[in-house]
Amino acid sequence: MKMVSTMRTISSVRFRLSRLTGFGIILFLLFVAPIAVHAASNPGLTIFFSSDTRGMIRRCGCTDGQLGGLSARASYIKSHRNTRTLVLDAGDTLFDGLNDPKDRKAFYNLKASVLMKAMKIAGYDAILPGEYDLEFGLGLLKNNAGKAGDRLVCANLYTASGLAFQGSMIKKVGPVTVGITGVIDDEFPYGTFPSIFKRFKVENSLAAARRQVRALRKKADIVVLLAHLSVSDQKKFAAKSGADVVIFGDDGGILKKPLRYGDTIVVKGFYEGRLIGRLDLWLGKGNRKIEKYRYKAVRLGENILPDPDVEELLAQYRRELKKKEFVFTDMTALNGYFAGPAACRKCHARSFHNWSSTKHARAYSALVKTGDEYDPECLPCHVTGYGYPTGYGNGTTGGKPDLRNVTCEDCHGAGGLHYNYERPGNYLTPYNVPRAHVKEKVCTKCHDEYRSPNFDFKKYERMGGAHRGNNGH
Repeated sequence: MKMVSTMRTISSVRFRLSRLTGFGIILFLLFVAPIAVHAASNPGLTIFFSSDTRGMIRRCGCTDGQLGGLSARASYIKSHRNTRTLVLDAGDTLFDGLNDPKDRKAFYNLKASVLMKAMKIAGYDAILPGEYDLEFGLGLLKNNAGKAGDRLVCANLYTASGLAFQGSMIKKVGPVTVGITGVIDDEFPYGTFPSIFKRFKVENSLAAARRQVRALRKKADIVVLLAHLSVSDQKKFAAKSGADVVIFGDDGGILKKPLRYGDTIVVKGFYEGRLIGRLDLWLGKGNRKIEKYRYKAVRLGENILPDPDVEELLAQYRRELKKKEFVFTDMTALNGYFAGPAACRKCHARSFHNWSSTKHARAYSALVKTGDEYDPECLPCHVTGYGYPTGYGNGTTGGKPDLRNVTCEDCHGAGGLHYNYERPGNYLTPYNVPRAHVKEKVCTKCHDEYRSPNFDFKKYERMGGAHRGNNGH
């Protein structure tokens, strides 16, 4: 029956076309035919791009609404890529800052390995190092970069022996030959940061970019420039570079749509890997000119299924963390010591009772559920006094069970001295009274934009904060 219906429809269409007048045929060709052609045409080149991952390897899952994670990123790329796809990153992949204590190098080396392996799984073609990626030297970066297929590219970073990385590369993407180069910021105040930067020389970014683009023009149809720098006039830099596409990193702004300056298209990466950019390009005759483009900033949310290969990589990472039990020492001065919630309970029974029914009181169990109870980057927001001598340590060797979870002192401050002077029978002057009112900045050290995107401090405060008992947290 369905076959008969389909044949009737086709016959009807044929009959109507046969009755078109000459003018009707012209209208059909002008309006209907182009729509069909456009719907059938695919981009000549698709570029997936990222930047400023800043060491963010996964969504922690503590709250709803989180974005990002290497698993979701790899899953999206792998499910949407084809023979005309290019995957690029514009820098600051490994670390979230500079001047990290040297005793954390072993941890960051392990984490860098995970990041680079995940980028290889996702199929990255080229990665531009940012200044943060150089924090622990070229050795750590290059050793781990090998696991990403050795795809580092930078045209203006020099050591005593010459360019630190390859200045450019050529990629054949379907019928299109793409030239890729990258530059980092020559105005970054390297001298004020770790001594490792004293071994480097950074050439003028624009001069290096222009030189590489000119050379690539002789070999490539399309030239893409990765630019990890903050410039006051992006229009001027992009236009003068001569590249067809410029992907900026190290810039906090999010572009709702690409910028176009002459023949150059400008896009930007996204902080902490929360999104990934997609730029579809339709190319003219000979693939040497961009005739049309389409842009999308893809939110890497919970609707994207995890990538099984990256998930196995993260499982191995968790096993290594358990084996090594890293502890990050907090060198911030602390007035007093942590007494534990049982001490607070003796005088503040009602507050203790209300707190006991909140998610704060079960924060550590959330780590156990995901296998992250040995992660030194997760623990500070799930235990009390992490990194302090009297606070929670890590795992079996340093963990203090009574300081697991987000207890009274995590919000109100260390109360050991206060408890010692205020306990019953002690009539000495009250000492070291913890902060009675918890300010927003205390909460947002953990409930920040990334980890708790739906957090509203004023609403939370009106509802009773961490003392609202069975209403939850």
